[in-house]
Amino acid sequence: MEEKDWNLLLHTINRGNCVVFLGPEMAQDVVDGHSRALTEVLARRLADELKQRSPTDILIEYDLAHVARKYSDYNSSIDLQVAVTQFYEEKKDHTSQPYLDLAALPFHLVVKTTPDAYFLEALRRHKKPCQVEGYHYRGPRRDLVPPATAKKPMVYYLYGYVDVPESLVISENDVLDFLVNVIAKNPPLPTNISSEIRDPSKCFLFLGFSFKNWYLRILFHVLQGQSHSNRSFALEATGPENDPAHQGAILFFKDTHKIYHYCLDVGVFTDELRRRYETKYGVNHIPASTGAEAQVLVEAPMAFICHASEDAGYAAELSRKLREAGIDTWLDKAALKTGDDWNRQIEDAIGDVDFFLILQSRAMRDKNIAYVNKEINLALERRREFRPGIRFIMPLIIEEGGEMEDFDDLSTFQALDLAHDLAHDKEQSLTQLVNAIERDFERRKRK
Repeated sequence: MEEKDWNLLLHTINRGNCVVFLGPEMAQDVVDGHSRALTEVLARRLADELKQRSPTDILIEYDLAHVARKYSDYNSSIDLQVAVTQFYEEKKDHTSQPYLDLAALPFHLVVKTTPDAYFLEALRRHKKPCQVEGYHYRGPRRDLVPPATAKKPMVYYLYGYVDVPESLVISENDVLDFLVNVIAKNPPLPTNISSEIRDPSKCFLFLGFSFKNWYLRILFHVLQGQSHSNRSFALEATGPENDPAHQGAILFFKDTHKIYHYCLDVGVFTDELRRRYETKYGVNHIPASTGAEAQVLVEAPMAFICHASEDAGYAAELSRKLREAGIDTWLDKAALKTGDDWNRQIEDAIGDVDFFLILQSRAMRDKNIAYVNKEINLALERRREFRPGIRFIMPLIIEEGGEMEDFDDLSTFQALDLAHDLAHDKEQSLTQLVNAIERDFERRKRK
């Protein structure tokens, strides 16, 4: 994004003229050490149940709409609703840093297309009141919903919400019925929601969507109706370079709706957006302590998380958990921006952080030539600055067989075996790590 793009986006947010659309790839969960879209996690759970009953059935296991249709056909639509609501109920207290960054900004209207509560939880941790409404494509007409403001934003569930399971748009059949009813205005969207979306002066920010999906063309054409005077922004983690259909979709949205596409990691984007907004307008919202998440203070310890690229999902989840516990983290994907000098930034970071955590796995163990080896060697060199008895390097075994015996110097540091402990008591293991960091950090300050 160019500077003029940032300036436009910041201006529209500050004026209350930016509407956020959150797509199915926005909410993530960590499975086997890898980040997955929550919709994919749900799809695979439903698919596993179907395969047990009908092992010969062909399933596109990552596609929720497809798997949900199969599940509904095999069982019933009520069974599907029960399974989906139960899944999202399990995740009701979850959120992530991108949501916390967005919740810190004064958006009036946030439109969600998945029924998770990640954004609601982020608002709760910021102690921000909100209003929650949703479209029920099978329900009665609602002409108006309460007005949205920056102090009390509206979170609108376009594809239904778990409190009304029959409103959920999950399967392929649901998507088709939903589109038919939206087009026919049977029932119509509430007038003030529709007016916000159709207002030509509004700017839109799309996060977590894959714009090659055919039904988005129909949906946005119906919802927006007319061209907009302002540019809108869409973020996707992967680009369309080798996918003609994807390229065509991006050109369509740019030409017909002035939606400009940017290939950028959502977490990097939301972090930068929040930083720029707070710098420009002097806003400094930080999540207050709510039991689940403690405030990360200026004097909080900073931990560098060294990991193999294959363990990026695990590292991101650990980073989130540590930040919730009041420990700041340095993670390459979140901290490095496009154009940064990778070597210099990481060397500087290792020279500045208070702790160096090594996520030992089989993937890291097997890297004979890799940048993580350089990071470890830099940390071992930095270790010479510390007095005896002060912990800096903290090896964490996250996978059985991940011990790095080739690094003789690492054997002198006591490792925390998360691979074994996490299988038994995940929270206790995390508490043990947090306590060790806080205890040593306090010891340093006394000396």
